[in-house]
Amino acid sequence: MDNHTNLQRYIRSFQNTMPPTIANYISINLDTIPKVTNHVLFSMSIFNFFLLINSMRATFITFFAASLLAFQTCFVVMVTSNNRISFAPRVLEPTEFMVGLCLGICIGGVILAFFVSVTFGRIFSFCAAEDNAHACGDKTNSLWSIWWWSSIICWSNILLTYLVAVGREDINQTQQQQYNSIDSQPSSVSNLTEPYHAGQPPSSFQQDPQMQQQQQQQQQQPPPPQQNAYGDFTYPDASNSPGAKVISM
Repeated sequence: MDNHTNLQRYIRSFQNTMPPTIANYISINLDTIPKVTNHVLFSMSIFNFFLLINSMRATFITFFAASLLAFQTCFVVMVTSNNRISFAPRVLEPTEFMVGLCLGICIGGVILAFFVSVTFGRIFSFCAAEDNAHACGDKTNSLWSIWWWSSIICWSNILLTYLVAVGREDINQTQQQQYNSIDSQPSSVSNLTEPYHAGQPPSSFQQDPQMQQQQQQQQQQPPPPQQNAYGDFTYPDASNSPGAKVISM
């Protein structure tokens, strides 16, 4: 919780140094750790795209490493935004185990991106020298691009690892609350239609038991006597036979 509070304090201090437009965007869209994580993952997706393009000009091992970094980003997106992606498998929903697995994959992404960055940084430094420029030929720009994008991905993975480690509870609770709200919607419909399957109307259309009892008592009581033209009182016969019983007074 202390790391969570410190992160929010850093965001507020960073927000105070920004122009009003950017500060307003930060206050609305970067107020929670899951939102910050989504922005970092979106940026990393762009970085991985450029790294993949430049790695095609290098060796197959470089392209394979760039593909692993892209897969790592896609996997974290599938877990942290599982409820908002229609094709994301439900197995990757952000449980405690999956969030912990994301943390381990992010640490692996940091190590892999660091290795690629250091390797191509040394190669670029070697090719940048005047004595070795003829040995690299036209690959200098490609080497510099791979070093640049892998370095950015390495730092982005460090930030992503910190966000997942600090906000793992927020990511899990946010997704579970949204899943619970989605799962609870059909229950209200089923409760309404369930009485119809039992041959009874819903409870909202049923009469009050007290009103039903009063109506039954009124039906059981005999009707009041009626006086005819001769001064006699007649009681309607409760039986099914027509006519009425006449009692002379």
